[in-house]
Amino acid sequence: MYGEYVALNFGLNPSGTCSPDDVCICNSGYSGIYCLNDDVNNCFPNPGCDPENSFFCEDTGKGDDVSAEERFRCDCKTHLGWSGTYCDEDADDCPGHSCANGATCNDLLGDYSCTCLPGWTGYFCDQDIDECTEGKLETERKRGEKKKERMTERKKERKKRARKKEGKRERERKKKKNSERGEIKIERIKRIEEERKEFL
Repeated sequence: MYGEYVALNFGLNPSGTCSPDDVCICNSGYSGIYCLNDDVNNCFPNPGCDPENSFFCEDTGKGDDVSAEERFRCDCKTHLGWSGTYCDEDADDCPGHSCANGATCNDLLGDYSCTCLPGWTGYFCDQDIDECTEGKLETERKRGEKKKERMTERKKERKKRARKKEGKRERERKKKKNSERGEIKIERIKRIEEERKEFL
């Protein structure tokens, strides 16, 4: 068959497969009638790297033998606290924190804060305060609780936005996949028409 000839003589495998209708079905990362072009850019269009949280997208050059996420790499702005495949995950900044005197570390976006125990103050809770000022201590405690509540709400909101963004990416991937199937079907019809004209 003609398709087998192409596969054997033009190096189709592993760049694609030959269908029963002698149509070349290209794997991801290859294009062309015979799937010989390996210049497909896995970073175009943008596979999902968050433009605000990443520097750039890098094409790893890997083909269809790996998952879609392994064909590109998003260079995240880790100094701002972003990580993950698409740079949309807030990295935990508390490991290795400097909160002192039994203070609690609170993860923020690209930073962290310390909730001090009574009797301590300062950014890292390393400054001793006068325990005699009981009213001031109570004010600091309530302020810390309110701050912690606000941070919890912000984290919930960020997770909600991340889930919404992931759902949008999944819909776009399905749309792209359906479009590629449509193109393959059109190409196959064109090929059949060409072969029919040759026999007429």
